[in-house]
Amino acid sequence: MTRARQAGQPPTWLAGRGVVGSVFIAAALALGACTAADGSDPGPAPSTSQVPDQQPGLLVVQVLNEADYAIDNVLIGVPPQPAKRSPRLAYLPGSVLVPGESGEVSVTLGRTPQQPDTRAAVVALEAEFDLSIDGGLTLDRLAFAGLIDAVGGVWINVPNQLFIPRPEGELPLVVRSGWQRLNGITGADYATLRGPGEDESMTLQRFAAVFAETLRRLPATPERLRQLFTNLGSLAPSTTTTETLIDVFSQARAGMAGASDMQVFVEVALIRGGSSPASVVTERGSRTVRAMFADFKTEPVAVDVSSDDTTSVTR
Repeated sequence: MTRARQAGQPPTWLAGRGVVGSVFIAAALALGACTAADGSDPGPAPSTSQVPDQQPGLLVVQVLNEADYAIDNVLIGVPPQPAKRSPRLAYLPGSVLVPGESGEVSVTLGRTPQQPDTRAAVVALEAEFDLSIDGGLTLDRLAFAGLIDAVGGVWINVPNQLFIPRPEGELPLVVRSGWQRLNGITGADYATLRGPGEDESMTLQRFAAVFAETLRRLPATPERLRQLFTNLGSLAPSTTTTETLIDVFSQARAGMAGASDMQVFVEVALIRGGSSPASVVTERGSRTVRAMFADFKTEPVAVDVSSDDTTSVTR
C-alpha cells in the first residue's frame, strides 16, 4: 500500500468495482484475493481502447491445482457482435460429470486434462450443452500465476481472513480482510484453494474474482497479448490457434473494462461429496448455458438470455 492509503482501502481507480458473487449451491460469498509481497500499487486501470472487429469465439479455460486437477473451469465466449463488447462467462466446478473417452464411462470435468485426448473437455462440453466450441486452454498453477503477474497483479476485496497452506514446515500465508493486492503464486493458490469445510462453490467464486479482474487488465494490443501467451509456453497448452486466443481474450478484455460482461455460476446438483466430489448440471443450469451461448449452438436458434435461470456475478 502507498503511504497515502489507509489499510484495507482500495486504490482510487478500483473504488466502486467490488465484485459480489452468488453461489449456485451454497450461500453467497464475497470474492477476494491476497496481498503481494511488495505491497506496491499495480498502477492505473487499462484504458478501453478501440478494439477492431474480430471473429466470435467460444473457449473452455481450465485452471489446475497442485494435483493437476481442473478445479476451476469457465466457458468464455464473445458473440458475433464485436461492437457490443459483451463477453459471456459461465463458471463450472471440476466435479461435473462428463462422458469419458469411450463415451460410456463418466469422468469429472476436473480429470479431463489427464485424458489422452487433449480435446476431452471441449468434446464433453460440446455434447453436454449442444455447442460448437473453438478450443480449450489449460493453465497449470504456475501458468495461472504467470498470467496474474503479467498483468501487474489484481486488487480484490477479501471478506474474511483466510489461511493459505504452504509447503510442509512453512507457516501458512495469512490473507487479511479488506482490499488486498494479489500477486502470481499466492493468487493462483488462492484461486484454487479448497479449504477445510469448504465446498467447490467457494473455490469457484474466488477464482471468478481473480479471473475476471485478470481479464480486465490484459494488454490492450494484440501484439502484447500474443507475447503473453507465447511466454506461458508449455505450461498453458491450447487446442486452438494463438490467433483465436487473441481474438477471444482481447474482446473479453474490452467488455470487462466496459462493464458489459455477463457472468454466471452454472447450477449443479451434488451427487457425491467428500474430497472427490461429483455433480451433474441441473436442467436449469443447462438452460442457462444454452441461452448464454445461443450464438454458438450447433444449429443456432433465437434464445432469450434475460431469464431468471442464471445465478449471476454482479458488481
